[in-house]
Amino acid sequence: MGGLDHDFLLVALSDFSYFDYLKLIRKRGAVHLPDDLMRYMADSFRWIPSFNVDRKKKKLLPSQGFHFYGPTIIRAEGAAVLERVLTAWASLFSCGPEKLELTGSFIYEHPPEISNDGITVLAIDDASYNHLAFPRDQVVARLNRIIRFCQKVRQKPDELYILHLGI
Repeated sequence: MGGLDHDFLLVALSDFSYFDYLKLIRKRGAVHLPDDLMRYMADSFRWIPSFNVDRKKKKLLPSQGFHFYGPTIIRAEGAAVLERVLTAWASLFSCGPEKLELTGSFIYEHPPEISNDGITVLAIDDASYNHLAFPRDQVVARLNRIIRFCQKVRQKPDELYILHLGI
C-alpha cells in the first residue's frame, strides 16, 4: 500500500507507559493503514472513545477518534467500539473485488481563483475526486489484526492498550 501510513501497535503498559510512544515509532509488528483509507473511514472513527497524550503534563486527555498527526491511546472502552467499527468495515470490504476502488477527497487541479468582486471562481473541469485503490485482502487482513489487538485489550484492560501513531 505505501505512502503516508498510520501505525497501530498492541502495547503492554508494563513495557511502555502511555508517554513513551516516541520509543515505539517505526516499531516492528505495527499494523500500517494508509492515510487515504483512514480518511475514507474517518466519520466512523469519531465514535471511538480515546485519549490524546500530553507528554509535558504527563496526562491523558479524553477524546473521540484518532489524532491523525500524533499519538492516540485506545483503552478497553475504546477497543470495544473500535472492534465493532473495524469488524463492520472488514466485512464490507471483504464483499468487494480484489482491487478495492474507492472515492477519495475532492481535489482541484488548479486552486480556485477569487475575482476582483470577491466571488470565488471554480474551473469545474479542473476538479475531481481522488481515486483510491487498495488490495482487498491486505486491507481486510490488516483490519483483522487490529481487531485482534482490540480483543486482547478487552481481555487484559489493566495491562494492554492500543497505540495509534498518526502520520
